[in-house]
Amino acid sequence: MDLKFTKVKKKRLYIDVLFQLQEYLIKEKVSPGQRLPSERELALMFGVSRISIREALAILETKGLVERKVGGGTFSTGTANFAVTSLMQEVAKKQGVTKEPMEVRRVIEPKLAGLAAKNISDKLLLKLKTNLDRQKQKLMKGQDITDLDREFHFTIAKATKNSIFTGLLEALRYALEDTRAKSLNAPEGVKVSYLGHEAIYAALESRNPDKAEKAMADHIIQVEKLILDYLAEQERASKT
Repeated sequence: MDLKFTKVKKKRLYIDVLFQLQEYLIKEKVSPGQRLPSERELALMFGVSRISIREALAILETKGLVERKVGGGTFSTGTANFAVTSLMQEVAKKQGVTKEPMEVRRVIEPKLAGLAAKNISDKLLLKLKTNLDRQKQKLMKGQDITDLDREFHFTIAKATKNSIFTGLLEALRYALEDTRAKSLNAPEGVKVSYLGHEAIYAALESRNPDKAEKAMADHIIQVEKLILDYLAEQERASKT
């Protein structure tokens, strides 16, 4: 397999890795079961750490483009028909521009949660519960839950059984990634986020669309406040 990737230089390295790998899978129509280079090999090709490679592969797996086997490598699923790559790239350019994607999240994500409550499978519900348990463990240890937060929302979007919604949510979250991660690093940020997720899960478990929509709306508003508070604090700090 002759792969030629460009070494990435931007701050959010895994996003650049993700875009290039995704484009390769889609344009080259990689056959189902075809094995990708190892994490170590990809890290050398891109000039990034294995952590960045791992994050990109995790998102590709969430989207159903690859399958990762513990100790066995990463394989193409042959279903690279994702149609929102350009949208993701366009929204990701809005680094530091948080108002627009936050407004869209406020409108869209509650509706996604409501739809997920109708369509969620037992398997995805269990995945959310496992994710929530891991969040709680990290909260108790004072650890960051950014990756788990991302996975939690991806799983809800996936539960709608609409791949366009999944891609749209990814695009929005990329635009907020930096500020989100930093706001969650605050102890109160992790706690507020976890409690919001707990309420969303309870509504999804009861398969109640109205409760799920309200729980997500409340959560987005709380997260938005965390982000805006973070940005305000940064602005104050820059003036001192």
